[in-house]
Parts: sequence; structure tokens; C-alpha cells
Amino acid sequence: MRLAHISDCHLGFGRRGMRFAEQDVYRCFQTAMSEARQWADVILVTGDLFDNVRLDVDALRLAASEFSACKQPVVIVGGNHDVPAMVGVESPLSMLKEMCPSIHLAEREYQRFDVSGLEIHAVPARYLARWTEWIEPDSKWSVLAIHGVHAYSPMRPPGDAWLIPQLYDASRFRYVALGDLHDWHSLPTRYPPREYYAGSTAYCSSNIWSEQSPKGWLKVTIGTLLNVQFVRIKQRGWLTVELDLDSLESDPLIELEMRLNSALIEKLTTGAIHREPPVLRVIIRSADLNRLNQVESSIRAQKLPVSALYVVRRYRNFIVRHHIAQGDLRTRWINYVSSRLNELPKGVDAQEVIRRGLEALELNGDFNDALRVLVHLPDDDPDPILSGTS
Repeated sequence: MRLAHISDCHLGFGRRGMRFAEQDVYRCFQTAMSEARQWADVILVTGDLFDNVRLDVDALRLAASEFSACKQPVVIVGGNHDVPAMVGVESPLSMLKEMCPSIHLAEREYQRFDVSGLEIHAVPARYLARWTEWIEPDSKWSVLAIHGVHAYSPMRPPGDAWLIPQLYDASRFRYVALGDLHDWHSLPTRYPPREYYAGSTAYCSSNIWSEQSPKGWLKVTIGTLLNVQFVRIKQRGWLTVELDLDSLESDPLIELEMRLNSALIEKLTTGAIHREPPVLRVIIRSADLNRLNQVESSIRAQKLPVSALYVVRRYRNFIVRHHIAQGDLRTRWINYVSSRLNELPKGVDAQEVIRRGLEALELNGDFNDALRVLVHLPDDDPDPILSGTS
């Protein structure tokens, strides 16, 4: 039995107005689906097919087109991004089901599907908090599919909002398909392993700059022996170059060009980069505010071989003056959201806001940078906290 394990496609992704990133997400999803249709007997999507519970017409049309072209059974498990927290609110997944009646959908509740001789037990993200009963397969040809965070994952993010209850025995299933974490990896719970995260098909996390791991999907051959093969999808390069102007001996523009070329060569050598021009983030640090301004202006005036340029300034005196310990930052974020629960829009899950904020803090290390990620502010906007704006 050949199973295509695809996860976390995040169609409709649009972080901080990055339209090209959204197009990359669409391209990668189409690549994964095209390859899966040619190879698989069953296609399994373990959550977060869509990036947002709000309807994105382009994303819905694309998903419907791709799944309508499938001749094999398709099973989709609801994720925390594409299923609203409130019961009774329609999700893009339920709309997709109306457009493609043949797909098997576990949106909120645990469901069992029998497809092509395979017994698939589907546990969506919104069921995790209510999951109290042990799941036991009836057939030796069984797969468990869950969208959530496994306690034994080496990349477990901060917070337990989507923690998977250990109410199953992995040895009783031929394969355990997991979704939610964006890096593909197996869990160190058995040898040989049989619990796998497929990762995401494209760069599409809260902090897209952090995603440097390979993206793609998994070819899972279920037979006498389990064989899992990762299929890589080339991504647009998302590159970061850091320049400490106070310790730099050469011209900053020359140094920037050298480091950019080095990063591009490294990506090309590994075969990880797609043909589109990369996106470049330049972080410049200095205790001299005038020099920061001058170098930023010079960088922006350069004609660099990139599709987009982001310049982030780090004024050293400011960092020292407002330094806060990482532990305090995490507490501050939890308190910040918890004290404003009544201000959250209807249908927004507070635990999800806290989890994503903590993830952004873990990756950025700065409270205000984390807020920028969550509210999608461009880098040249005023500081959302220290400037006094909301």
C-alpha cells in the first residue's frame, strides 16, 4: 500500500504582506499533489491544509481543483489553523467537502475511514482536548493520523496547547502520520520508527525566516516492512545576513555582497533553492545611530539580485537599555494575552494566540519582534509597544 503523507500546506498564507510567499505556498502544494497523484494509492493530509479559518477564495478553489483531479481516496484531518475554535462556525474544510464530496474529512471529531483496504483512524486538532478513550485498530492494515504536538518530538515548541494525549499504542499501527510541526522527522519512541511528522510543503510558519529545514512530503510504503521516503520540494531562498558595523573592518556594502554570494552558492550546492530570486533580510547592528541610518540607506539603494529586501536595524544602546530576560518575556506574553481575553475577536482561540506568540519569542528573542510577526507589521513601522500604539 502506497500512502502519500502530506501536511501543513497553509494555503492562503500571507505573512506581513509577502505576496510572493503566498504564491510559493501554492506552487509547493501543487507540486506535492501532482507527485502524490502519480505515485500513491491513498493521499493523507494531516491538518492545516489552509492557513486561516476565514475563507480565502483562491486557496479554496486551488484545493478543490487539486483534490478533484485525484483518482485515489483522499483523507483530510482538521488542523488548528483551518478549523474554528467555535462549534457551528463553518470552516474552509467543510466548504471544500461540499465542493469535493468524495474526500474523507475528519474536521472536529475522531473518525475511522476504511479506504482501499486501509483502516485510517483520524484525530483532528479540535478533538485533542476531548480525547479520553483509547484508540485500538481492528485490522493489521491500520494507520493513525493526528494533528498535534507529540511529547517526544525533539522539536516540540513552547506551550502545551496542542499536546497529543498518549491514548494509543504505536506498535499496534502500521504507521502513525503526524501533522503540526513544520520539520519532517521521526519520533524516537520505537526502532525502527513508525511515527513521522511530514513537516510542511513550504516555508509558512509565524516566523518564516526561521524555516531553513527541507520541505516536502513523505512516500510511505506499507508492506511487510515499513518504508518512509522524504520527497523534497525546492524552496525560494530566504536568506539572512548580519553585519556588526562596529566590528566590521571592510566596507559594509562589499561585505554584504560577499556574504550574499556565499549564502547563494551554499543553497545552490545543496540543491535546495528554487529558480525564483531569494528574499534577503539584512540585520545591521551598531551603537552609532547615524551610521545605522547611512548604511541602511546605502543598502536600500543597491540593486541586489533578490525578489525582496528587508533591512532590520539593531541599535545597540537601545538593546542594552531595554534588555529583559527570556523567561520574563515568556511570562510577559502569557500575561499580556490573558489580560485581554475579552478583546480577542470571536472565534479566536486564546491558547493558539499564546502558543504562536511563544513560538515567535523562541525564534526572535524579542517581545516587540514577536508582536511584529503576529500583527504582520513591516520592519520600518514604529515599535508597536514603545511608540505607544496598540
